[in-house]
Amino acid sequence: MNSAKEEYEDWHSALEVDNSADSPWHLMLRSALPEDLSELSILEIGCGRGGFAAWINRHRPSKRYVAADFSEVAVGKA
Repeated sequence: MNSAKEEYEDWHSALEVDNSADSPWHLMLRSALPEDLSELSILEIGCGRGGFAAWINRHRPSKRYVAADFSEVAVGKA
């Protein structure tokens, strides 16, 4: 039996990065963000495979963006 961490790593291994950041959660966040993030620093905890961070970088770049996740596989994909 695998540990929870191993299961989480396996789950991330099987998925691609959501570059469009169009999950319901991401859409809700996108609608709540100001249009101009250029002077803001953002910390994203639980970034998964980095899809939202990639979307922000392409569409509304911020001054600084730091993202972290428990999964080494996810961070590697990000």
